[in-house]
Amino acid sequence: MVAGPIEIISLKDWLVASGDRSWLELSQKIVNPLENEKPIIDCTDVNPSDLSDEQKSFLFYLPQQQGWRFAKYVTVFHNVNDELGDFLSKVINGTIIIADPIKRNPLPNVLTPGTLIGHRYEIVKLIGKGSFGQTYLARDTNIPGHPQRLVKQFKPVASEEGTISTAKEQFTREAAILAQLSHNCIPQLYDYFEEHKEFYLVQELIQGSPLNTLMEAGHPWSESEITKLLEDILEPLKYLHSQNIIHRDIKPSNLIRRDGDGKIVLIDFGSVKAISPVLPKGGAAGTIIGTRGYMSPEQSIGTPRLSSDLFSVGMVAIQAATGCEPQEKGHSDWKNHTPHLKPRLKEFIDKLTSYNYTDRYNSAGEALEALKAEPPDDKPITPNKPIHLKKVRVAVLSLMGLGALGVFLISIPYFRKPKISVLEVTIGTLWAPESYSGLSNHLEAELVPANYFDFLKGKKITVIVDGDKTLAYSEARKRMAAKEWDIAFTLSPVNSIFAIDLGYTYVAAMFPDSQGYEGGLFVKNDSPIQSIDDIKADTVVALGGFNSASSFYMPSYVLYGRTITVDLGNRGQGIVDKIKSGEAEVGAAAIGDSIRKDDPELRIIHVSSKIPGGGVYLSPELSQRDKESLKKVMLSASAEIQKEANYGPNIPEPDYTEFRKIMDRVDTILVCSDFSKNPVQFFCPENVTISNIKGTVNGVSLKDGKYLLRTADQNNNVYYFKIAEDLFESIVGSSDLTKIQGKNVEINTPSLPIANQIEFILEINQPQQFQILD
Repeated sequence: MVAGPIEIISLKDWLVASGDRSWLELSQKIVNPLENEKPIIDCTDVNPSDLSDEQKSFLFYLPQQQGWRFAKYVTVFHNVNDELGDFLSKVINGTIIIADPIKRNPLPNVLTPGTLIGHRYEIVKLIGKGSFGQTYLARDTNIPGHPQRLVKQFKPVASEEGTISTAKEQFTREAAILAQLSHNCIPQLYDYFEEHKEFYLVQELIQGSPLNTLMEAGHPWSESEITKLLEDILEPLKYLHSQNIIHRDIKPSNLIRRDGDGKIVLIDFGSVKAISPVLPKGGAAGTIIGTRGYMSPEQSIGTPRLSSDLFSVGMVAIQAATGCEPQEKGHSDWKNHTPHLKPRLKEFIDKLTSYNYTDRYNSAGEALEALKAEPPDDKPITPNKPIHLKKVRVAVLSLMGLGALGVFLISIPYFRKPKISVLEVTIGTLWAPESYSGLSNHLEAELVPANYFDFLKGKKITVIVDGDKTLAYSEARKRMAAKEWDIAFTLSPVNSIFAIDLGYTYVAAMFPDSQGYEGGLFVKNDSPIQSIDDIKADTVVALGGFNSASSFYMPSYVLYGRTITVDLGNRGQGIVDKIKSGEAEVGAAAIGDSIRKDDPELRIIHVSSKIPGGGVYLSPELSQRDKESLKKVMLSASAEIQKEANYGPNIPEPDYTEFRKIMDRVDTILVCSDFSKNPVQFFCPENVTISNIKGTVNGVSLKDGKYLLRTADQNNNVYYFKIAEDLFESIVGSSDLTKIQGKNVEINTPSLPIANQIEFILEINQPQQFQILD
C-alpha cells in the first residue's frame, strides 16, 4: 500500500456534522486488506434505492458476499465532488492508509451548442454525463450534409503533467484499438483527438432504442425472443473477442436495437473508460469498470477476462426472462421464476452466469456455437424386450443406410455450391450501403463454408457491408491497405489504381453502362467567366480532396501554369452548392453525377478527356479458390442485383495507363504548390529543382499544432519535416506518432538543401510530397 498521512474520524460524527441522515442506517467496518491490496469500505445491508446518485457511484455488487459494498479504492476518490472526496479519503471508524494527496481536476466544462471542436465537429446538445466526462450530439461540418455524430469528452482527473502524459498515451493506445474495429453491430469510431488537455472520441450515431427501454418490469420475454436476443448480442461480441478485446460493461442500456434492421448494436466500450482515472507512475491505480448486477465476480476485483462478458450477457438474458433487474431477484433462484423456458436454454444461461469463470464458455464464439447447435433428440427409453440377433442385424444395416442417406442429402448443397474458406466476407464501398442488400443475400445463399465439418455443423457465410457515401477516399484507401475489404467497390479510378498496386484482383466494372465519365469546370449561369482563360489569381475555384479524379486531378492538370485561389477538400454536391451560393466562382466535378448539363443554374466552361471508371476488386488476402468462388457467385447474380449494386460482368478492366500519367504529372507539378495559403501556383518556378529525399524517420514530436519528423538519409544528412496534424493523419492514417517511427519515407520538395549544411527544416503541405515506403 502507498504510504501517506493518517487521519482518524468517526463516520457517525461526520454524518451528524454533515447533516446527511440518510447514511446513518449504514453499518460500517474496515475490511482488512491483504498484502498489496487496497482497502475497501464495507457497508452491510445497504439498500441502493435509498441512496442518491452520488452515493450510488461508490457501490457495486459483490455476488460472493451477497450484498452491496463500497468498493472505490481510496486512491481514486478524487474523481468525485470535494465533500464526498474528502470524506472517503479519511479514516472511517478506524484508521486507513491513504495515498499522497492528488490535486483534483474537475470534470470537463459542459460544451455549449455551436462550439466547434477538432476544427470540424459542431456541438448540437449535451445528451449525457458520467463519472469521467460528457457525451454530446454533434455535426461533422467537414462532410456535406453535416451528418450527426456522437462525441464523448474525457478529462484526466489529476492535472499533473505526468498524469496528462500517461492519460494521453493510454487514451491514444486504446482509441487506436477501437478505430481498428469493423463490424456492422459495433459503432464506427470516426476520429479521436486531444484538445486543451481533454480527450475526445467521435463515433457513429446509432438510431434506435436502448434495450432497457424495451424491457418492461414484470413482463418476461418469450423463449424465442430471448434466444434471438442472445444471438444478436453474441454475434458482435464474437468479433470483439476474436480481437482479444473485453467489453466490460454489457448491460441493457449499452445494447441498442437499431431502427431499420432491428439488430442489436453494442455500444459504450469500457476499455475507453479506463483512461479516466490514470495516475502517475508510482501512484496506486484501482479502477474497476462495470455495472453492479451485471458484473462477474472476477471483474468485481479487477481481473476481467473474455468470459466476464458472457456473465454480463447471461444476466441480461435473466432480466429479459424474469422481467426483473438483477438486484431484484437473486441470481440462484431465477430458474424457479421462468417456467416458460425449456431446460436447454436455462442450462445455457446458467453456464453463462457460472460463478467460476472456468465453468463458463471461453468466448462469445464458443457460446454462440453452442446456442445455435441442434438440441439432442430426447426420446423416452422403452421397456426391455427379447433380443433377436437377426432382426438386430437388419435394423443396424437399415439405420446405417438411412444415416448415410441422411448425411448425403444434407451434403448435397456442399458439393453443388461454390465454397470459400472464410466465414465472414466484407464488402467495402463508398456508395449507399443499402445498394448491396441484394448482393449480400445472394452471396450468403449461394456460398458455403469450405470446411466440410463447419458445413455439417450448420455454419453459414456472413456478409458485412462497410462504408457509405460519406466515407473519405483517404479512409477507403486505409481500409484497403489494411486488407479490411474482401470485395472493394472502388468507385473512383484513383482508388482502383491504388487497389491494383496493393495486389487486388479485378472482378467487374462499376457503372458498366457509362464505361467512364468526364469531369467539368463549371460556373453559375450568369457568371462573367466564359472559359478557363478568364480564371485569374483571385478567382475562387472549389476543388475536391487530393484523391478525387474529377474534382482534383483533372482540373489540376487542366489548370497547369496558372495561379488561382483554391477552396480545397469539398465533395461533389458541396462544390455545386458553393457555386450556386456564390461562395466559389468556379467548380470542378463529375458530369452526370454531381453536375448535370441541363441544370439551368449552372454553365459548363470546360469538359475533360474521358476518365476511366472504377472497378470491383478482390483482396489479395483471399485464396485463389476463394476469389474464383466469389467471382463466380457475383457474376451469376441476377441483373436486378447487379444493377442495384452498380456493377456488371463481361467488361474488361479499364485501361488506367493514360490516367496514371495524368496523376504522375499532377503529383510532380504540385510538389511546388503550397495549399496551406492562397493563391496557389499550379507550376514549378524555373529556378526550382525538385529534390528527392529518401531516409528513415528516427524522431517524431508535436509542436505548435504541427508534427516535426526527424529523418536521416544514407549520407547521414538530417532533415526535419513539418507536417500539419490533419495532413499527417491523412498520410499515415492515424494520429499515433509511433505509426511513423522507424519507417522508410520518400519526400519530394522544391526547397533546395544548402551545400554542406548538416540540418535542413522543410515544410510538407500536401500528400503528393510525402510517401511511406514500407
